[in-house]
Amino acid sequence: MSILNQYSFVFFILLLLGILAIVLFRKGVQKRKIAIYASVVVGLIAIWFMIKPSQNLSISQDQTQTLIGSGLPVLLEFQSPY
Repeated sequence: MSILNQYSFVFFILLLLGILAIVLFRKGVQKRKIAIYASVVVGLIAIWFMIKPSQNLSISQDQTQTLIGSGLPVLLEFQSPY
């Protein structure tokens, strides 16, 4: 079940692209329709790379340790990539 949860966007996009292909190409394949389909695919791939989980460290562990130990209030935010 976790694989479905982690990649639900990918599965949804594959389903959406399949439905779009059926609707676009049901009356024949034309260059214009291929261009429309390709632009949708490129756009969805770009969206995937923008929203996919990735690790982003804006501060090192040593800096975090010195901030916590200095007596100042510190907000720690822990995020999971999934």
